[in-house]
Amino acid sequence: MRWVLGVKLGLAVAMGLAAMPGAGAASALAERLPQLKTMGPPAWLKPGVRLSFYGASATLPHTYSRYVPDENGAWVDKETGERFDREKNYGSAGEGISQLDASVVGSERALFSMRTFLLATQDFGGKRLRPMGTTVAVGPVASCDDWYVNPATLAGLKASHNDQVAILPMPYQLDGQTYDTVAFKYQTDNAYVCSFYDKATGVMVASSSSVRKLTAGEPESTMLQIIRFKGMRQRDVSWANEPAPTWLHTVQRFTAQGTHTLTTNGLAPMVTPLQVVAGVDERGADWFIWHRSATTGGGHGLPPQTTTATMLAGPAQIGGLWMAPGALARFTPGQVLDSDPLIGTQTSVAAVQGNLVQIRETGQSHVIDCLYDSGSGQLQRVRQTEQPMAGTTTVVDLQYSAAQ
Repeated sequence: MRWVLGVKLGLAVAMGLAAMPGAGAASALAERLPQLKTMGPPAWLKPGVRLSFYGASATLPHTYSRYVPDENGAWVDKETGERFDREKNYGSAGEGISQLDASVVGSERALFSMRTFLLATQDFGGKRLRPMGTTVAVGPVASCDDWYVNPATLAGLKASHNDQVAILPMPYQLDGQTYDTVAFKYQTDNAYVCSFYDKATGVMVASSSSVRKLTAGEPESTMLQIIRFKGMRQRDVSWANEPAPTWLHTVQRFTAQGTHTLTTNGLAPMVTPLQVVAGVDERGADWFIWHRSATTGGGHGLPPQTTTATMLAGPAQIGGLWMAPGALARFTPGQVLDSDPLIGTQTSVAAVQGNLVQIRETGQSHVIDCLYDSGSGQLQRVRQTEQPMAGTTTVVDLQYSAAQ
């Protein structure tokens, strides 16, 4: 149920949460601690483990307005006579939860499906978590995207520093708990990053950063960001070692057709067509990394919109592009597959009819239904219903074709 979450109209990508680590970025710590490139995983890292992090970020413009050439503008350069218009520079901010689900833990690499929930103010008396997007995190098994390191690398580290990097062993308090950590502080003229790693587990418990953004033709701004560890738990994915379906080894392409429906305050629903094209970029024995391009068609005076994403389809997932056929065949109606107390979701078997198995995730503001063929393990259909605010409902309904 993770491959459709970027399809909706009006995604809050600009809220800054996408700046959190992920999408296979190189590990900066692996460069500073080269032994991480050849070490094994931490003892806790098993398929199905989930790491959760709170993140908040804000982009602050250095100036709150700028002047752009405009022949009808009200501002005039007295020397050249050129006219300008004044535009406002807006900042942006957001907060949410990112969760990394370990799907593949190999001898050299770890592959995580990373999902983000936006903590948004809604007209329901407070804030609710909304599913906003999914990507993939890939890295050395001992240090994937700097979310964690093998704790053996932290033992015995002494305080040290050079012109740009400082290593500082120190205690760190978070959510009423004191962690024995090692802080890595990196600083240049345009960036400051300080991250704290727990010596016992190697997990990053906190990170704060300030990065000055210098883009040609754009006003200068500074991005501020904090990340805080919210917990680790092992999910039950007992089917992760079961044989993968044979089509997984040869599939190159998926397609899907469907609709995006928006209903507001009892008005007639606005329905627009939706098309998805997905291709496999890299594969292993029981997994593949894939990219998806989703286009919401025009109509109603709106231009077509296309979103893209890179994601993971692996054995230790619940609600991906495929699930183990043997597990699907054993599922029974009402069976609870997972409950997450942090984000308030429950995933269960909603129905079984013949060889079709319906898996449902229910959250604070959404319901996602996935329909699988227990014979092939392949996803057949997905339907996501969400209330982004009071009086508004969105529905994404997609029918997948056979794998090609």
